[in-house]
Amino acid sequence: MWDVHWRIGGSAGTLLQVDRCEKDPMTPIATPNPECYAAFLMLHITETASLYMENNWGWVADHELDMRPQNQINIWQGRGFLIESVKPVWIVGGSVEHAQLYNYGIHHAENLYITHLQSETA
Repeated sequence: MWDVHWRIGGSAGTLLQVDRCEKDPMTPIATPNPECYAAFLMLHITETASLYMENNWGWVADHELDMRPQNQINIWQGRGFLIESVKPVWIVGGSVEHAQLYNYGIHHAENLYITHLQSETA
């Protein structure tokens, strides 16, 4: 899998935009807004899967792209990539940003090669 971009919210049609999910800079720890809940998980690499990924980016939007004002937004996305495979998995140049619980979750995985990894907290 090459050059895949997961974009969660912040764009037209998602209903996860600045008009519903605008971040209040005066509130350092925001109460989750149910209208701004996104997805449970971006990608699950199951125990029996084998995968080669290169230059992939999973992004939970932290700012608006399509609607003015293009301010910061709060979207609640639980998890990024969950890797449970015992078969070969290669992740080259991967990035996951802003998931709430974890960006990369590795659980009982084997034969895993990750290089040039990037991660950014919510």
